[in-house]
Amino acid sequence: MPLLIFAMPWVYGNKLASLARLLAVSVSNALIDYLPVTSMELYLFRHETYRSLYNCSYLSDEEWWARGKPDVIYGISLLLIVSLFTILYIPCLIVIYRSKLFEYAGYKLMFYVGLIDVNALLMSSGFTGYYTIIGAMPCPHMDLSYFISLIGNFNWASQSTSVIILALNRCVELWKPSYITNTFEGRRTYFWIGASILYSMYYLWFGTGLLYNSAAGHNWYPSPYYRVEGLEHIDYKPYVSLVFLYHDIVTGVLLIILYSFLVGSIWWKGRLAGGSLSKIQTLISIQSFCLCCCIVTVVVIYALMWLVEISKTGAKIASVVWQISNGISFQNIILKLEFRCTSHHVSTTEQKHPRRRRGIVQKTKEN
Repeated sequence: MPLLIFAMPWVYGNKLASLARLLAVSVSNALIDYLPVTSMELYLFRHETYRSLYNCSYLSDEEWWARGKPDVIYGISLLLIVSLFTILYIPCLIVIYRSKLFEYAGYKLMFYVGLIDVNALLMSSGFTGYYTIIGAMPCPHMDLSYFISLIGNFNWASQSTSVIILALNRCVELWKPSYITNTFEGRRTYFWIGASILYSMYYLWFGTGLLYNSAAGHNWYPSPYYRVEGLEHIDYKPYVSLVFLYHDIVTGVLLIILYSFLVGSIWWKGRLAGGSLSKIQTLISIQSFCLCCCIVTVVVIYALMWLVEISKTGAKIASVVWQISNGISFQNIILKLEFRCTSHHVSTTEQKHPRRRRGIVQKTKEN
């Protein structure tokens, strides 16, 4: 983009090029003013500003550790949740990748969701459990927590957008509207995945860094001084990013709309097909509803954490629901695999025994 702008004098003339350069500089300055103060860009290119915002010198290392609140039982519980979901997730992903199911758009999307979930479980959730056990505070390991949180930003943006895309794909598969069905066919699915990755990269590069604080409910917060004894006077607002708040609100609204429409569509299609929902359809509806509720709960709680002060118990509940949301998608994968295998078994049986099928149909007609 910069090369194109500065090459314009030889292509379009000096006036147009000057106008383009002025526009580019204006947009860049406006973007920098709009971006949150805490980001990868801040750490790499405005390091002095980063150090002034994230200053551990207010307390000594011993004083920081003394303010920590270790919770071994709670931390081990989080690590057990992480281990359980990871062990269950990986075989499902291997089955999808090695089978012909990977040719379908829905399974490509589920595989992508699974990779992001496993990454979130190992990185964000794993470190949350470890930090809870040792009673970690933002300092003295500020930089490590900062980078982990930026990876967590990427994971969260990828999770929320990919689940929205997956819900849209399921609705398209159910109703097959002619004007959008082809957008998920073949390699076009990778464009949806690529769009999710590009969108999530914004939160990795410009997203607000969160820091773990065991004294404030064993959760991650934008300000390193939040609820730290003796540092309550430091303003919390400069660390808050409205970009994340807008993302959470839009994500919650879209998930409610899409998953409500999806569950309603499954119910309606089941009624038209046979008068009632099958067991698999019922389970998929329930799991879709639970997945939506789980993610929306995370969205609502963390959106509130940006705006108002919540209790330490509320912060713990938010953390647990967040860990569960990282692993609950694998249940949908298992149900989809079971549904696909059942459908394949029925179709194979009909192909091998066509006379038996015709006999059943004929008897049904006679009756």
